[in-house]
This record gives sequence, C-alpha cells and structure tokens, in this order.
Amino acid sequence: MMYLRAFIAGVVLPSVLLPLILSLAVYAERPQLSDVLFVHYLPIIWGVWNVLYFAGLRDILPGSLDVKLMLTGLILGVIVAIVAVFGLDLTQAIGLEGNAIYLPLIIAPILYALFWWLIVKPLNSVVGVESW
Repeated sequence: MMYLRAFIAGVVLPSVLLPLILSLAVYAERPQLSDVLFVHYLPIIWGVWNVLYFAGLRDILPGSLDVKLMLTGLILGVIVAIVAVFGLDLTQAIGLEGNAIYLPLIIAPILYALFWWLIVKPLNSVVGVESW
C-alpha cells in the first residue's frame, strides 16, 4: 500500500502540468509535441521513479533528505533529457535548432531537482510515505 501512495505522490505534478504544457504547445502552433508518445508516459515515469526512491535509492544516495530528493530528481532529469534529445529528437518538436538542442541537458536536470525538492517532497508527506 505504501508503494501505491508513493506512486500517486509522484504522478501528481506531471499529471497536472502535462495538459497545460501540451495546451501551450498547441497555442504556440507546435502540436507535434503531443505526437511524441514518450511525453504521455511522463506521469507514469515520475510515479515509478518515486517508488524506486523509496524502494532503495534513498538508502544509496548520500546526504540529508533534501539532498537525496534533489539528487533523485536530478538523475531522473538527466535520463529524461538524454532520451528526449538523443533518442526522440524532441528538441526539433519544440523548435530548438543549432547548439540550443543541448539546452534540455542542462535545464531539465535542474528543474527536475527543484520540482522533486519543492513539490514531490511535500506530496510524499501529504500521502504519508515520507516517514517510511
């Protein structure tokens, strides 16, 4: 039951933000972003990653709870950015060209680390898995 709670806490943020981001992409005349199947799996990936954090990552990662959560988000951000830039060529779908296609490799890990620290951590507390 605790893993289900951790999954739910991880799914909340991308499930709320993804429709907004896809709506903005359509408004900005870039609807091809919604054609990328990987984008629709992001909430599930976040939920599974939160479960993996509680299943073992928090015992492996060094530092305090805040540092562990930020490292967890940073690692996920690196993985997602690498897949998006090199595997799916998602940067063309959002209109990046030239050397700017590598920007997600820097920005995504930083944003993911901040999201995990500022949003997923409180959500974990709300669903009761933080004291696990």
